[in-house]
Amino acid sequence: MFGKAIFDDSFPVTDGEDFVCKLSKKIASELCDYTIYVPCHVAHGCDYPETLNIGNLKLINRLCFEKMTDGLGNGKPEEYETRMWTSVLDRYRNFYWFVEVPVKGVFNLKLARNVASILAQHVINLIHLVISASHSYRMMTGFNIPAELDNHILFKTAAGNFSCLHRGAAKGNVGLPEKFTEIFESGRPKELLDVVSQCINLELDLRNEYPMVRRLLEATYWYGDAVRESNLSVKIVKYTSALERLLVFGETSGYTKILPKRAAALMKNIWVLPDEEIKSNMEIIKKGYDLRSKILHGSISPISPALDFPVHQIDKVCGLTLEAFIYNLESSLRDQRDEKILRDWIKSLVVKFCL
Repeated sequence: MFGKAIFDDSFPVTDGEDFVCKLSKKIASELCDYTIYVPCHVAHGCDYPETLNIGNLKLINRLCFEKMTDGLGNGKPEEYETRMWTSVLDRYRNFYWFVEVPVKGVFNLKLARNVASILAQHVINLIHLVISASHSYRMMTGFNIPAELDNHILFKTAAGNFSCLHRGAAKGNVGLPEKFTEIFESGRPKELLDVVSQCINLELDLRNEYPMVRRLLEATYWYGDAVRESNLSVKIVKYTSALERLLVFGETSGYTKILPKRAAALMKNIWVLPDEEIKSNMEIIKKGYDLRSKILHGSISPISPALDFPVHQIDKVCGLTLEAFIYNLESSLRDQRDEKILRDWIKSLVVKFCL
């Protein structure tokens, strides 16, 4: 009855085959594979085709995209299909970079699009970790982002005359070096890329869940959101939320102590940092979390002078904590057990941590 209700009256239920096996095969036959192309605001010169492999995803530039889509929409101009292709390609060619996301075994294009949107954002978040926030804060990705980032200001002069100011921005940030994808070929960026690539491939596996990967990617998502945020008070909230998502496991209080200690323990387990630097990092997290609580609980105005907080410092410390988590966790990414194992692991690091 279930099979017939979901599919049709021809679904076999009395032929002696195992019902669950038959149902699984039927569902699998109804699923589709898609490769989705998500536009990105990442700008630098496109003098030659360039690709960055991030697990099974690819970050490709406009020249690669144009070569791949060459010939689409070459029909008669008056035909509807030609006009549709012209419209789509005209919009896509306003961007310099795209994330190619293969999504397998989904019921419809809507689900594939949603999966692709999230995974493309993880790519941008990785770039934020490697390239400073001050340089990458305007990077975006998605199907609804504007192709142009123009700004106009209308005003009157002292003489009463109308005037205006126009600021035209490139698609993404200006100033990324040529061949910036080569940054990921060695050293720390390559190590980060290798681990994040594993995470993205595991996240693409829609049949299974990997709790540690999910927690890491969600924390990195908060971090990327903080980098792109323009409101200072919201920025502080997002950075500290990234630390919370990464380091809190069921506790309901004491975050002001938990977050700095666990972050410091992670960092000290990976890098040889002077004690003074670790103490300074802990103080930055403590102050940031204290401000976050005051903002959310209404005890401080979001435009208060007390928010004159060096936000670049918490960006740096948050990024270092994420990196330390990545390096510490690499060997356990595929663990599908309960997150308790992760909590116990971090607690063991804190027990060993001392200044």
